[in-house]
Amino acid sequence: MVLCFVELCDKARVHIDNMKRGVRQGDPISPKLFTAAIEMIFRKAELKHGLNVDGETLTNLRFADDVALVTEDTKSMEEQLNNLNKISLESGLKMHKGKTKYMINFESHENIQMDKEKIEEVPNYKYLGQTTYLKEATKEVTCRIRAGWSCFGKNR
Repeated sequence: MVLCFVELCDKARVHIDNMKRGVRQGDPISPKLFTAAIEMIFRKAELKHGLNVDGETLTNLRFADDVALVTEDTKSMEEQLNNLNKISLESGLKMHKGKTKYMINFESHENIQMDKEKIEEVPNYKYLGQTTYLKEATKEVTCRIRAGWSCFGKNR
């Protein structure tokens, strides 16, 4: 399994004729528009590679601008990552290459590249506040046990 973590940002600018005014910072419609844009990008990307979970193909996990792509091999991951990057740029969003990382749970000598730049492979990644390990989960289990005992001690 290959997991790739991506953060999208709106640094690319799209020129739209007849636009008089944009959305103000803090406007409640802003997150809804961003979510709609991300949904459109993923529908256009038509991700095909993923993991089979109860007959359904899991290709990605998304929350706001944090995305985790899931595939079974590095070649599929690189293909999907570059496709998603291309469509994102066309839509006025770009992937933050410095924050894009990947993890694999098998030995591989292949690197994943996005726009011919190597993406960093990491042994673990903190996604939505939860550290994810594909090879070794001892640290995470220990951390959760400690947190459980801490809560138990507070509620005595």
